Amino acid sequence: WETMPSGLKCRVLRAGEGDARAGIFDPVSKFKPFPFVEVIYSAYLPNGKMFAGTALDRKASFSYQVGIRQELQDEDGAVMSMKVGERRQFAVPAELVMENIGGGKIFGSRVPDVDAILVDVQLLSIRPY
Repeated sequence: WETMPSGLKCRVLRAGEGDARAGIFDPVSKFKPFPFVEVIYSAYLPNGKMFAGTALDRKASFSYQVGIRQELQDEDGAVMSMKVGERRQFAVPAELVMENIGGGKIFGSRVPDVDAILVDVQLLSIRPY
């Protein structure tokens, strides 16, 4: 696990190799300013129960603009270093969830009152701004 300055922890579960069809092999951070990313995600409570995710929301994916703190403070930074196809896991302390722009939400879903959550994220695509 790598610990970010905010206390967010992340680890790579599967390295990404890029999107050959789109000719994108660089991490998100190479696309300035603030590209849009498309992800699939699952968010889990400490007991292992999934409480949010693209599968639960019956969505194929979730898109948002990185780098403008739409989601979690350091989650943006962690996603910025991902390549298309990469899958990461984030251990998110409750205080980070409550401090984010959504005020107790992650990827638009309300987070229950718990000490921490675990979020799996896979980067599907990058769309430059």
